[in-house]
Amino acid sequence: MSTFYIQSFGCRVNQAEAFDWAEALQAQGLRLEKDYLQSDLIIVNSCALTAEAERDVRKFLRRVRRLNPQARVVVTGCCVPLLKEELSKNSQIELILNNEEKEELLPRLKKWGHILFFKKVQTKEGPNYFSEKIISEKEYKDREASLLPDRSALEEELKAKIKRERDLISNDKSIFRQEAIEHQQEINQRDYWPKEKGSIEIDKKYIEKDFPDGFRSRALIKIQDGCSHACTFCLIPQVRGPSRSRPAPEILERIKELIHKGYKEIILSGIHLTSYGEENASFCSLLDLLKQITRLDNLGRIRLSSLDPRSMNDDLIDFIAGHEKICQHFHLSLQHASSRLLRLMGRKGDPEDYQRILERLRKKSPYASLGADIIVGFPGETEEDFNFLENFIAYSPLTYLHVFPYSPRPGTPASLWPQIEAKIKKERARRLRNLSCLKNFSFRQSLLGLVFEGLAIGRKNESEAEVLTQNYLKVRVEGKLKAGEKVAVKIEEVKPEITRGSLLVQWEK
Repeated sequence: MSTFYIQSFGCRVNQAEAFDWAEALQAQGLRLEKDYLQSDLIIVNSCALTAEAERDVRKFLRRVRRLNPQARVVVTGCCVPLLKEELSKNSQIELILNNEEKEELLPRLKKWGHILFFKKVQTKEGPNYFSEKIISEKEYKDREASLLPDRSALEEELKAKIKRERDLISNDKSIFRQEAIEHQQEINQRDYWPKEKGSIEIDKKYIEKDFPDGFRSRALIKIQDGCSHACTFCLIPQVRGPSRSRPAPEILERIKELIHKGYKEIILSGIHLTSYGEENASFCSLLDLLKQITRLDNLGRIRLSSLDPRSMNDDLIDFIAGHEKICQHFHLSLQHASSRLLRLMGRKGDPEDYQRILERLRKKSPYASLGADIIVGFPGETEEDFNFLENFIAYSPLTYLHVFPYSPRPGTPASLWPQIEAKIKKERARRLRNLSCLKNFSFRQSLLGLVFEGLAIGRKNESEAEVLTQNYLKVRVEGKLKAGEKVAVKIEEVKPEITRGSLLVQWEK
């Protein structure tokens, strides 16, 4: 049986697309492989939101080429328009698709016979000429035998390479993961963080990540794509196109199907979720869609991906923050709090509106996790602007942050403006990440002794499982749980780096 692996970078929309591809490929008889080093087919769903995201894509492709040279590779996503020339020079990549071509991915794979014997084969026209054709298994093996050195020697060499790479991953001094280690060391050095021996945990995202346990326990559905706004820092409208919404009847049917398959939580994703339906007068609004979804029989819970505060009215806030079928976890794309910076970013809104929205969410849902995307070091950001942002966050109900040092993206207006020094951006990001850790620790401490429903999302070790609560707490519990199992947990212990709880057999709300 042919195997596949999907490496999804970036947003929940990419994850939702990957979820659909995985389901479809498994239905066609392919097996999902947890280790890309052992996979026949590797699909890369790329992200170009930041320069770092681009670097991660390049780094992953280099590792695949070095460690799994026999794999067939497909690349799609937001990096494609920016890196198409570079990607086309990589002979291992057999298919390159822009975002608007993603619907062709599965039909193309099916046409190739699950891509198992689709190869770029060298022909007589010259050493640098490759043609693409579908060939039989016998013909492929015959070609492979004639063009390559002794296969057993190659396999032994590849096994040795894989072992060396895995040894590096498990070594704290690995050059490849040095950035992750330095970031963790920075966290461990904070005054409020426990400096326990051996507390550095190596990020294994390129070795173990294909689908985290959450992909098996929680379903994702893309209900909207693209963006019709024109933020001066963002290239998403260029690579994703204008806002487009999926028809409500189609969404409802898909959710019914996921409910029937046993999913207890379904994540609604979109590039600009709150603009759902706005481009088509015959479509309903996000609020009306949610009302229809929450009336479906046997629905567990709905979780919302990122929300734009500019499109959040009181009716939407009151509905999502007060409905038992909607996870009490709301992530807002604030980006900044300074009115002047928001104008430079091309974003309508002001700190008073943001504060009102956050306070209303907190009043309606006292135990909700409230998160925000924040950009620091945007061109023109002064120390005064940053201090205002820091104070706004400190006194807000926010419980965590995703902090991004500004990254100039090609073709955006802000990339042409005078830039903030890298060391200043790094320091401002560090300060806000510290603040985020403190606020999150304080929030989790406030929940001690309370009980929350959640889903098991994976095992941490032989004796512990991890539960994701409906209000977005990751809680360690003793015992073995099946991924996707619905449970109730009582918060028993909160440390800066971990939350522990106990499973309740019986619990009344």
